[in-house]
Amino acid sequence: MTASGYCCGDENNHPDFSVALRYEKSTGKFFWIKRINSRGNPGKEAGNIVTDGGRFITYKKRRWQASRLAWYFVYGCFPVFCIDHINGNRDDNRIENLREVTVRENMQNMKTHREGKLVGAHKRKNNKWESHIKINGKIIYLGTFDSDKEASDKYWEAASSLKAKPDDGKGE
Repeated sequence: MTASGYCCGDENNHPDFSVALRYEKSTGKFFWIKRINSRGNPGKEAGNIVTDGGRFITYKKRRWQASRLAWYFVYGCFPVFCIDHINGNRDDNRIENLREVTVRENMQNMKTHREGKLVGAHKRKNNKWESHIKINGKIIYLGTFDSDKEASDKYWEAASSLKAKPDDGKGE
């Protein structure tokens, strides 16, 4: 069961990771238990960091995101939605730094938003700010504003008044 109350799809459609990997909760790192290839020596940290900073672990001819594996090791099933790294460090797979979110929620924790850029505000060439929201696959124009704060406030007002969860990108 995941934090959202859902359990993921086919639980039998993946290998038994516990025979090859050990997850260290305090550091969020994975270590090989047994030798699986020329690089997977026992005790060695598992996986490689890719261009975006996330860690992938190759096991049984498939690449697995370390964050999703961490979720699996703690909760017993894979998450239904995205895994967000709360602090933005994609190689920090401590369970307290991971949360299951929709695509939209994950986008709202992007580096630009953590650094102060407001959600729902987009600067136009005329130095005005525009706001849109996507609900159930439909983009709704909310207006043009003098500040990013006004545009963002309108976005959040629309999200709550429509009593709909902003689209998570899955088209549901």
